[in-house]
Amino acid sequence: MSYNFSTTRTIVAAKQHVCDQCRKPILKGETHNYVVGKIDGDFYTAREHVDCGELWKKLWSLRGLGYGDIGDMLIDDEDIGDERGWITAEYPEVARRLWP
Repeated sequence: MSYNFSTTRTIVAAKQHVCDQCRKPILKGETHNYVVGKIDGDFYTAREHVDCGELWKKLWSLRGLGYGDIGDMLIDDEDIGDERGWITAEYPEVARRLWP
C-alpha cells in the first residue's frame, strides 16, 4: 500500500455521523475529526470521535508504525483487547464505546 497523504480537521457535526473507529454515533453538534486522505491513488474520508483518533494515534506510535503503514480501525483491531487495561484507564469513553 502506498500512503500518499492524510489531513485531519476538528469540526462540529452538522448532522449525525458514525465514527469509523468505534462505529458508534457522532451526534449533531459534537466536535469530531474529519479525515481526508489518499492511499494507493484513491481518496478516502473518515469521521472519528476526537478521543478515538487520539487512541488510534497512540496505538500507532506504540506499535512503531510510520506514515507508510496502514493500521486497522480500533473496532477492527484484533490485538486491541490485549491493551484493554490501560485503554480503559486512559480513554474511558472510548473503552465504553468499544466494550459496552
